[in-house]
Amino acid sequence: MKKITAFIILLAFAACNSHTLTNNSSPATKTDSSKAEILYPYPIGYSSKFEFADPENSKMVLDLWKSYDNNTLDNVKDHFADTVEMIFPGFRMRAGRDSIIATAKTGRNMSNSVISTVDVVMSVKSTDKGGNWVLVWGNEMRTDKKNNTDTVAIHEVWGLNKDGKIEFMQQYASKK
Repeated sequence: MKKITAFIILLAFAACNSHTLTNNSSPATKTDSSKAEILYPYPIGYSSKFEFADPENSKMVLDLWKSYDNNTLDNVKDHFADTVEMIFPGFRMRAGRDSIIATAKTGRNMSNSVISTVDVVMSVKSTDKGGNWVLVWGNEMRTDKKNNTDTVAIHEVWGLNKDGKIEFMQQYASKK
């Protein structure tokens, strides 16, 4: 029992003396410049340095999701850059805004209804590359023209250009 008591006293003493105090007697905090560089076991192709960014970017992407669900894609046409690259499982397209909207409308019109749910959305910015991205995780329930329903889990990565317009989207999907 004496060993346990001595150990607890030693821990309490160490905890009390482990903080470095500044002139104003508050605990010192590390600045970003004092952080050690993390060495990852794989080379990072784009960036590993991100911070949260303007949530309005996330709202813009979710407005687009809602317009897709409601089959009103013309309402969000101005969210896209002049040229957009979109990658879906099994399909890739790089085209002008009007072609992207027309293709999305064709895909949407294959369903009687689309109902999306969002689990996570975040707007981030690469601090070393400067790129703005919106990441979305959710589900999409489609009812086709024969009233068959199918649900897929979706993760999408949306890239915005310097003008805040969508220039890239990649979707990852799996059946539920």
